[in-house]
Amino acid sequence: NAYLCYNITTMLFKTRYAYYDCQYYFICMPMIELLDDEIKALETILKDMLTRYNCTIDTIMVLSDQVHLLLNIGINIPVLKIANVLKGYSSFLMRKQFPRLKEYPHLWYKGFYLLTVGEITDKKIARGIRKLSKKKES
Repeated sequence: NAYLCYNITTMLFKTRYAYYDCQYYFICMPMIELLDDEIKALETILKDMLTRYNCTIDTIMVLSDQVHLLLNIGINIPVLKIANVLKGYSSFLMRKQFPRLKEYPHLWYKGFYLLTVGEITDKKIARGIRKLSKKKES
């Protein structure tokens, strides 16, 4: 039993009292199409912010019209706080760095799509993108 426990725990993150693996898939969409230098800056900003909150990034994909993140969030951090901080603080920094973004009322659409990794399927990802695209149109 001790060997099995050791193998399981080496794959997980740990706190003083718990072992965990809380992975989330997060999608959000900017209100305007981002340019290449803005995409690179946003990726750097998101990585820095997530590192500050002790989140582990598995995959990050910043496109001109979508941001996709696969990340591990600690059990002591509310998931919605991470989502709101990501959008709010990145908007502040991006608008400060790129004056053209100040012409728009917001950098991000209001919604985002968040799934636990265990529940992800191609259909759910497509559904999330469709829902966010509808908000973009309205």
